[in-house]
Amino acid sequence: MTKDTTTTSNDYDTVPYPGGAFPGTHPSHLAMVGRLCQVETPEPKNCRVLELGCAVGANIAPMAISLPDSEFVGIDLSAKQVEYGNQMIKDAGIKNVELKHLDITEVTPDLGKFDYIICHGVYSWVPANVQEAILKAGKELLTDKGIQYVSYNTLPGWNLRGVIRDMMRYHVQHLETPEEKIAQARGLLEFLSKSVKTGSEAYATLMKDEAELLRKRGDYYIYHEHLEAENEPLYFHQFVDRVDKAGLRYVADTAVSTMVAQMFDDDAAEILRDVPVLQREQYMDFLRARMFRCSLLAHQTVDVSYRMHPSVIEPLHVRLHQPAFIEQSNEDQSMTTWQYGGQKWTTAAPFTGVIEKLQRGFPGWASVKELTADIEDAELRQSVMESLLMSHMQGLVALSYSPVDFCTKVSDAPTCNEMARTQLKYGNKVTTLLHSDYFVAQPQQRLLLEHMDGTNSSEQLAKVLADAVNQGHLQVSDKDGKVENLDDDFYTSIVNRELERFVALAMLAG
Repeated sequence: MTKDTTTTSNDYDTVPYPGGAFPGTHPSHLAMVGRLCQVETPEPKNCRVLELGCAVGANIAPMAISLPDSEFVGIDLSAKQVEYGNQMIKDAGIKNVELKHLDITEVTPDLGKFDYIICHGVYSWVPANVQEAILKAGKELLTDKGIQYVSYNTLPGWNLRGVIRDMMRYHVQHLETPEEKIAQARGLLEFLSKSVKTGSEAYATLMKDEAELLRKRGDYYIYHEHLEAENEPLYFHQFVDRVDKAGLRYVADTAVSTMVAQMFDDDAAEILRDVPVLQREQYMDFLRARMFRCSLLAHQTVDVSYRMHPSVIEPLHVRLHQPAFIEQSNEDQSMTTWQYGGQKWTTAAPFTGVIEKLQRGFPGWASVKELTADIEDAELRQSVMESLLMSHMQGLVALSYSPVDFCTKVSDAPTCNEMARTQLKYGNKVTTLLHSDYFVAQPQQRLLLEHMDGTNSSEQLAKVLADAVNQGHLQVSDKDGKVENLDDDFYTSIVNRELERFVALAMLAG
């Protein structure tokens, strides 16, 4: 996230926003959401992508290395972050991405047309002329069926957080440096969370919840989210009005499940069912007190359908978010109950067979068409696709269009993707091939990833680990906490455990 206005650009040089990978911005995900709404979105594996407010490029650089036949351009007003990001890109040897030091208001058609335009964490935090330029970029630079992603703070939910922001800004108004402001803002929130005892119980709960949230956030978040001059939350209908005036149209949100009224109780779902889509989205925001949206836009000439017939997922790919384990099946095998991430999930044949295939291939993707190819009855096949679609809405499975390949088994010479190994030179956060961030917390993980360049077998990796321990560069212990007399089998077991973890995280390149 970065501010694109000349009066505050130095704030992002002084307090850089590290950014990261945002899974919902990946072209494969954007294409999938468009396809669910029956928009023939551009092919992600051969597309052009522009990111407005790219910071150090931590979002689009991993995309570029995983989509080598696509082209990526990022722009940002912070020269310091652009320079840093371009150095990281050079170190990783990525040839199909470029970061430019440029103001969003200076974007012109000279950049060419783009199939996907991403603007994450910018719109609410910039003045009106930059907001207009963001949508103008979509109108002028999107290809005919291209998709623009814009995230923004929303009302009514942000009203609650806005109270905290107002207090913080009042408290630090006399201070000069970002460091002083951040320290005092944290102190004020801690004071309020402990001292508010009278009045509304909801108010006291708000203070405590916000204090707990911000304790886990970095200084950059507090400074740019709560202490900056610009932060304009909007009602959904206000944003859609602006989109319409810019000559674009709302398509969907990246989390399609939030658009389904059935996620509410039966009474609410019944009332909302026949409400026009845009109005229904606003009412659902009222019910949820929604704070944040990631909306997809397209040209007004693009036809969008919200009737999500099960057949729309046939050209897509699907995967389980996490392993599923059979708990029990009834005698005739018609119903199966699964243990799945702390919850139970019941499936009926032949959908159970589809889940079994996904479990065997975890964590990889499988083609929906191939998964259902052996179901000869057309109605039954449609029923299975409907179950897959509903499972996606419930957060049980992920869908994608042209997903990125990665290893689902440990190979003879495990290879960590090049972007992640380069990121380790700059910090502890790396990007997986599912385009999500992973913090490398353990020294042995860092050591192994650094040596997983495709030239070392698991046995050689075990030797690398053993040498590091014997030379005093690293310390490990057995299950009893002992650090002496660790044999080859012990090091092999550590390597095998970590490799299985990296497979599950989609860290290994195919």
